[in-house]
Amino acid sequence: MDKLEEIVTPCSTPPDILALWEIRIKETSIIAALPGYNSINENSQTKAGVVGAYIKNNLKYLQRRDLQFKIHECENILLEILGKRQKIIIGIVYRHTQYNIDEFSQSLSETITKIEKNNYAYYVLGDININLLNATNDSRIQQYMDTLCSLGCYPIINKPTRVVNEAESCIDRVYTNNLSTEIKPYIMLHDISDHYPIYLIVSKAQLKRDVKQRYFRDTSNVNISAFDRDLHETLDSLPMQYSEWNVNEKFDFIARSMKSLADTYMPVRKYTRREYKLKLKP
Repeated sequence: MDKLEEIVTPCSTPPDILALWEIRIKETSIIAALPGYNSINENSQTKAGVVGAYIKNNLKYLQRRDLQFKIHECENILLEILGKRQKIIIGIVYRHTQYNIDEFSQSLSETITKIEKNNYAYYVLGDININLLNATNDSRIQQYMDTLCSLGCYPIINKPTRVVNEAESCIDRVYTNNLSTEIKPYIMLHDISDHYPIYLIVSKAQLKRDVKQRYFRDTSNVNISAFDRDLHETLDSLPMQYSEWNVNEKFDFIARSMKSLADTYMPVRKYTRREYKLKLKP
């Protein structure tokens, strides 16, 4: 607790939310009080695990148990931050090391889909225990990343968050669907644990999501043959240094290329009022 206060106290602007994972308290315990914050935690029946959060006293929130992962060996808390114009979900996750990656991926995907249906911005963070630096050598990890990408769920942290005996791993993650907001991620060098703390600054000014604005990709006039041709040309003309890139650099390149093609052949268009009303009808 003292080391946590060492991080928070010097901040000119204290964090709105402090997310904790693998804090290893007793099954019936609650996390210690922190002045200026409300606290919440989800305990574990094992010696590892336990996730929790400190939320500033001036923030209203609701625990969304309906969104929690219903799987074993994965402690998680889903919080809705309540605001007049903000629709934000914060997810805090600890996946135990040996838990099946495919089952975890499926559960995470189902939760993300539920969140997306209600037009929330989300930030899912925690110790996932899936080292994305190994994606090129492990098809399960690559499939996991592909699944998230297909849902519009993107990683924010792509550097090592744990270094033990010179062995690096990137297992502490932040995922979001809110790429329109200015996000500044940091990895802090601090001995609070054998994992480096992650610090995320999200611009509040851009978190206001106008619920009246609805956009979609217009596929009504898409030329599939031309799209397929340009896609193959893009993949056949990869940069010479592509083979030397790490998995995150490759992911970014492919994502940017796909977005560019989508913008060309399936441009984003705003619904008219009439179109949107028809869309909402059952």
